[in-house]
Formats: sequence, C-alpha cells, structure tokens
Amino acid sequence: MTILKKVLGAFFLLAGINKIMAYGGTVYYVGEMMGYPSASLLVMAAIVAEVAGGIALLMPRIPALKSLCVLRQQVAAYGLLVFTAIATLMFHVPGMAGETFDAEMVHVMKNIVVMAALWAVGRNITKSA
Repeated sequence: MTILKKVLGAFFLLAGINKIMAYGGTVYYVGEMMGYPSASLLVMAAIVAEVAGGIALLMPRIPALKSLCVLRQQVAAYGLLVFTAIATLMFHVPGMAGETFDAEMVHVMKNIVVMAALWAVGRNITKSA
C-alpha cells in the first residue's frame, strides 16, 4: 500500500504543478472552452487540492505522531477521491467541450481507477507503513 500511496501522491503533485506551469491556458480552458464562471478560482482550488493532497500522501509517517499522520493521509486520500469525482463530472463528461466520446471515456475510466486506488489507500492507511 505504501507504493500505491507514493504513486498517487506523485500523480496529484505533478498534476498540480502542471496546472501552475500552464496556468493561463488552464484558466482559458476552464473559462472559455468549458464555460465555467470564476475560472481562476476553480483552477486555484484544483491546484491547492492536488498539490496539498499529493504532498500529504508523499510525506513519510513520523513514529511519534502516528495517529496524526494516519489522519493526514486518510483526509488526503478521501479528499482527493471527492476532488477527482467532481472533476470527472465537471470536465470529462463526453462531449462537454467538443471532445470525442472515446477520448473522454479514457479520462473517465482512468479517473475511476484513480478513485478506486484512493479508496483503497484511505481504507488501508492504518495497515500500511
């Protein structure tokens, strides 16, 4: 479970960094292509969720603070699960921004797998090192 936790942490951290690096384009996509108001606010919220959640999963446990570290990682796993579910509904429903059905279904299926992995990490966090 530790490896899965680290892979998920890196996945979300890199996604957040990618949004930072392409901030203008991401805001344009969210606001203009997808038509959401307050695109900057939505993108900033996504960046905070992905970076903070990714770091929380990547950080090692401190033996003296075991229960606090478990709580941190469970909140990160379940929080990222909810974030991913919302993002899937908002941005990956086939045809929302003119993408083809096949292209968006790949994202939907990938996100379902990521959500299942986050669920597994959140449920088993106390059993993993």
